Amino acid sequence: MKRSHELTPLSKEHHQALVISHKLLKLGLEKNRELEAYWLSVRDGLAKELDLHFKEEEQWFGSVLKGVIAERFFEDHDVLRKLLLSENRDDIILFASRLKAHVRFEERELFNWLEMHHMALLQKRCHP
Repeated sequence: MKRSHELTPLSKEHHQALVISHKLLKLGLEKNRELEAYWLSVRDGLAKELDLHFKEEEQWFGSVLKGVIAERFFEDHDVLRKLLLSENRDDIILFASRLKAHVRFEERELFNWLEMHHMALLQKRCHP
């Protein structure tokens, strides 16, 4: 899907999140120690990156979100932030599943809605 110029950087970050979630899910299915090792190797960097990504989205367009979209957006961010702190195998797999679902939600629903209804807001941020 063609993404607006304004949202392309976030979409690229989403792609990287999908790569990480895919690997976590794959390792989780294999039931070996590699999941924990991979989790620990990416978590520290991912935590900072993900928090910056979430804050950017929340500051940029969080205020225009309403209803179910707003509830899902903010709840996903809260849950993912909490799961990111865990070292529990089930929580790691849940994090990977929730991250994958969240990225798909933003790409398929939220970003389409923003491009349809709030293009001026997106353009204002990128072209002040």
